[in-house]
Amino acid sequence: MKLVTYSYKKQTGVGAVVADDAIVIDLAAADRALARKESRKPPPFLGDMIDLLEAGGKGIQAARKVMKAGLKRLGDTPK
Repeated sequence: MKLVTYSYKKQTGVGAVVADDAIVIDLAAADRALARKESRKPPPFLGDMIDLLEAGGKGIQAARKVMKAGLKRLGDTPK
């Protein structure tokens, strides 16, 4: 899993790079959607790279789960 910090429209976020480096999944946004679906609160550490790394294995596990959910939503051939 490749993680990045990115800027878009003057906002900074943490993302997972997928689809042969063509797509960045916004981890915080994707997890907010997943959390609503699972009726849970999103963790506070997916919006900042330092917070994510400080969360250790728990953070990486959450990021991986969100990335997989994002890939599933994108389908077999992300565009």
